[in-house]
Amino acid sequence: TWIYQLVNPFAGMSLEEVLATDLAAFRGGWMDNFQQRAAYSLEGQTVGFVLHGLWRGTGLIFLGMGLFRLRVITGERAKSLYRTLMAVGLGVGLPATAFAFWLNYSVNWGDFWVQQFALQTIHWIGIVVSLAWMSIVVLACWRGCRSWLGQAFAAVGRAALSNYLLQSLICTFIFYGFGLGLYGSVERTGQMGIIAGIWVLQLLISPLWLRYFRFGPVEWLWRSLSYGRLQPFRATGD
Repeated sequence: TWIYQLVNPFAGMSLEEVLATDLAAFRGGWMDNFQQRAAYSLEGQTVGFVLHGLWRGTGLIFLGMGLFRLRVITGERAKSLYRTLMAVGLGVGLPATAFAFWLNYSVNWGDFWVQQFALQTIHWIGIVVSLAWMSIVVLACWRGCRSWLGQAFAAVGRAALSNYLLQSLICTFIFYGFGLGLYGSVERTGQMGIIAGIWVLQLLISPLWLRYFRFGPVEWLWRSLSYGRLQPFRATGD
């Protein structure tokens, strides 16, 4: 439609042209990167939000509220429930997601209907997989997160915004042109290795940081701005 073409500067371009434009922008300087991401952001915050983000986001919010009222997210249900969610999510959800990914890969990401099938598969099955990850965290934090893994998960959660921004900084440095410039040159197995490395790093440094400080650095800054005065930062000296 004309609205979509108005907010999407890549409308009418072939897949090869879009890929070439992306590679040039994301391997280039900061301003090249900014302009390309701004174009994608405009599309995502307008047409993408109305057609996709609003409905999916609202639906997931309602789902989370329901799971909270049912005392599932809070970890108050029987262990057997979480083990079942974990088994179904990992045993059924992950293979289904992998199959959708393989279909896309087999047609070199160029078949519209395969893309739509894969998108819907990941869209719905992804909810099942997310329940599996939630169950893993709940079981790791059973009865107060006394295990090392449970405490590490809890620490990452307490510094969630700082960890989110740290992930962004690490990945932009690795992939974009103002860093190592590896955008488009790392195979998916390598990408998964980078993800695993970042997870391990954050699981290690978050508990260490919170041993000496009350909050993550960005959480502390956000709280200080919210209250209009500097908040206590160090964990000692209460």
